[in-house]
Amino acid sequence: EILEDAHHTSAKYKREISEFDVTNLETDYKNNFIAPFVKDCPIQIGMKYIEEYDIKSNNTKLVVGEIQELYIEEKLLKEDGFVNLSEGNIATINGLNGYAVPNLKERFEYQRPKK
Repeated sequence: EILEDAHHTSAKYKREISEFDVTNLETDYKNNFIAPFVKDCPIQIGMKYIEEYDIKSNNTKLVVGEIQELYIEEKLLKEDGFVNLSEGNIATINGLNGYAVPNLKERFEYQRPKK
């Protein structure tokens, strides 16, 4: 439902412009975390910037962060800790501008080498 607005947040705005002001996404502040989460998202992750690395081969940066806050809708979290994204209608990114909604086909036991 929010896919188009979520994609729009990748636009390069000036530092003083919030994507929340130019989309229909709504803010959700939690636990005095400095940045807002997106309201009603089934998974919300608050990250702390740690460091970044320049990747010369394609002129990009690898940004490393640390998870500080994590909120997962209870229905997505299974007893064994598995987070079933397909039950949350959660989009994944495919390349730069393609999106897909996962559909869980199968889960297998933890794989060990064959004897």
